[in-house]
Amino acid sequence: MTRPVGVATPTQHDEVLERRQQFRAEMRAALGRAPRVLLISANPNVTTFVSPYGLEILAAALVAELDAEVRILDPFLPGAIDFALTAQILRFKPDVIGINFRNLDIAYVADIDSKKILSRSCVPTLRTVLARIRQAGFARTRILLGGGGFAAASADLLRAFDLPYGVIGPGAEAITRFVRAVVLQTSMEDVPGLVTAEDEGRPRRPADATWDNDLVPLCSVPHRTILRERNVFFPLRTSSGCGLRCSYCIEGRSQAKKARARAAPRIAEELALIQSQGATRVMLADGELNVLYSDVYEHALRLLAEAGLGWRAYCLSIKPAPELLRAMQRSRCEGILLTFDTAADSVLSQIGRPGTVASMVAALDSYAAAKLPVTVSLLFGLPGETNATVAQTLALIRSYPGVKFTYSCGARIYSNTPLAEHARRHPEHVYRDDLNDPLGVAVYSEPGPPWELAALLRGALRDTPNAERFW
Repeated sequence: MTRPVGVATPTQHDEVLERRQQFRAEMRAALGRAPRVLLISANPNVTTFVSPYGLEILAAALVAELDAEVRILDPFLPGAIDFALTAQILRFKPDVIGINFRNLDIAYVADIDSKKILSRSCVPTLRTVLARIRQAGFARTRILLGGGGFAAASADLLRAFDLPYGVIGPGAEAITRFVRAVVLQTSMEDVPGLVTAEDEGRPRRPADATWDNDLVPLCSVPHRTILRERNVFFPLRTSSGCGLRCSYCIEGRSQAKKARARAAPRIAEELALIQSQGATRVMLADGELNVLYSDVYEHALRLLAEAGLGWRAYCLSIKPAPELLRAMQRSRCEGILLTFDTAADSVLSQIGRPGTVASMVAALDSYAAAKLPVTVSLLFGLPGETNATVAQTLALIRSYPGVKFTYSCGARIYSNTPLAEHARRHPEHVYRDDLNDPLGVAVYSEPGPPWELAALLRGALRDTPNAERFW
């Protein structure tokens, strides 16, 4: 009998218990107490309120592995005292501070009228958080920076703020081993996903999500209360990792390369937890919901249906298995999000996306026939874009008047992606909001400036109500 991915064998279970006993004994011997870890969410909630799900998973790991005393702090939580951060550090006296930096910028737009890239950077937020930490006299060698925004520009951020360490990828094992190395004053070589400025975004030891998948988050009560009061989607993972390697995207580089399903009991346990917190809607926080050939998705959707919870998810743009499609229909689906980017195979091949336009359209047809609510996202201006490929994508939009399409003009260039390397070879297609800021917004756009693309599309889609511009 094949054992499902993510389910521990008895031997593995014993190994985990032995490791945890060892780690906890080491902490008590070195400190005479449990280690104290402060986890900070350096993310202003300007658009949609988001719970610090990643930090909640890290907190669960630190408690399970090290019996640590952990606090999650969000200076941007509604009603929080403005940056009372220095005082809280001085009171708590953490041994380590972990910082989640989710986004480099909240939004950018190619403005048609000014012919400029307009953006709202999140870097000043991180700068303020780090300034408060330094006011408390906290050693920079005890700070670990992570999150999607960090993964997008790790070397530039470490240099800009004179920090020695960051982590790219799943963080549960990384934060645990980092705390252990700091407390025991040992080498950082065992920390998976660890990067320095010299590594240029390439971890010396890749991280995977084995530890993360086996944990139920240690939830931040203030955040979960706001999710309930605002009827916002609660996060829930059924799998982790992203097998896609789209040239422009940081998601596949900030997650483990190999997708792994979570064990069914863990999914059920977390679902029961968020139900007790008052959830009515769930965002399935997988990179792509159906990336694995596994029945974990059908199982999770059955649980959601039994609980009467609504859900939405990003789905891989491939035709879903019949069993998965039926499970979606039987549950309260509030939205399936498909990323097409383009309707031209020539552009897909340039950006490294697997599959073909025909396979993506087959997926769309399946969801539409099942009468499931679908939104397709498109990204104009990618490498290989021409007037002809733009016309192909416009034809796709017009062929599906009952499907919602959102589109953006120009691809955000993140330094740790293949698109950044392509842009260095083709600087004539790069447009910036600030020529002198390495952490500013840079956009790639072919065949012309992104604001020209935006103007063209605005005219072409004027009478197409199912299409709207996202950026």
